Amino acid sequence: MYNFLILCVTLLLVNTVFCYSPVVIVPGTGGNQLEAKLVGKPSKPAWYCHSTTSSYFTLWLDIKSLLPLSINCWVDNIRLDWNMKDMTVKNSPGVVTRTFGFGETTSFETVDSTGLVKYIKPLADHLESIGYKRGKDIRGAPYDFRYSPDRQPDDYHNNLKKLIEETYTANGNTKVTLISHSYGCAMSLYFLSLQNQDWKTKYLKQWIPLSGVFGGSNQIVQLYASGVLMGVPKAIVNPLTIRGEQRSSTSNLYMLPAAKFFSPKTEVIARTKDRTYYVEETDDFLRDIGFAEGAVMRKHIVNSTYLMGTIPGVPIQCFYGLIKDSTVRSLEYNKAKDFPDYPSKLVMGDGDGTVNLESLRLCGYFKGKSISVNVVPGVDHTGIVSDQSVMNKIGQLL
Repeated sequence: MYNFLILCVTLLLVNTVFCYSPVVIVPGTGGNQLEAKLVGKPSKPAWYCHSTTSSYFTLWLDIKSLLPLSINCWVDNIRLDWNMKDMTVKNSPGVVTRTFGFGETTSFETVDSTGLVKYIKPLADHLESIGYKRGKDIRGAPYDFRYSPDRQPDDYHNNLKKLIEETYTANGNTKVTLISHSYGCAMSLYFLSLQNQDWKTKYLKQWIPLSGVFGGSNQIVQLYASGVLMGVPKAIVNPLTIRGEQRSSTSNLYMLPAAKFFSPKTEVIARTKDRTYYVEETDDFLRDIGFAEGAVMRKHIVNSTYLMGTIPGVPIQCFYGLIKDSTVRSLEYNKAKDFPDYPSKLVMGDGDGTVNLESLRLCGYFKGKSISVNVVPGVDHTGIVSDQSVMNKIGQLL
């Protein structure tokens, strides 16, 4: 400890501080902003929607795009287009998208373009309060959250590897801490599975997953059945209006609950008067709600069962919140005519309000390096990234 302090003092004297591990943050689904440009859409859902734009605009999230009339244009712009012959997924015709600010946290400190909905900003602010600096030892890796981990465009995983190496070098060859949230944990796990152990040992100090959706979430079953608003009031948006674009994201296919991590033959995901669907019958459920292509496509993307069998190869400090009866467990339908659009009841269970406990706690089951699990009672899925006790603990770990 004495020698470490001497090193820190010496580095302070030369105006270069490497006492803390630099961090690279991977946000969750919907956490970072996306931009789009329209380059001659062959069709549009309404006469008032644009088919061409002269420059890029905010696709996710400009709150105004969720207002009546505008939302029809937005849904058509953000949806993905599936080719079921060759199993490829891409933007809808005439739409070009991009993330921005790779290497920075700019695009996910707030979810919306106006800065109204705070996301990673409290964590970044906290890190700066203990000596970090944005752009130097606080780095960010935004991505297109519509795609499954293995389908990421723009060579994302190689770019993340280069970012970690660059951050390591720029901070005096100091090992990097990878921090990820929600679906970003699946992205990070897939990334780690691509790297050899020598690389991970050299460049990474630890991985800190927050609220990881490691085995899927039953809320995604609700999303496929009737759409999920993710906090947007129903008075503004009808969930059925956005269901189509949500179904088109292969990231949501990835986040369907994995039978292995629940109870395959007893875990109910939906119940009607005529049938009970168990988690091992998710494909049947997708077909019966009129989304048979989803049952096919999910066999052509990486799945959480496979990824959970990989070895991350780095020390893990896991955090998740836990709130009793806060998280969707299954859907119940009392009337046949309401299936699948209008569940009569959402059966709730333990979790963080978004991800079920069965999935969250999987972060403690990895093989290999040391693992520490930190359960934070009363903190929800997104609140974990701005909870003061969690931020304090992260500061200590760094």
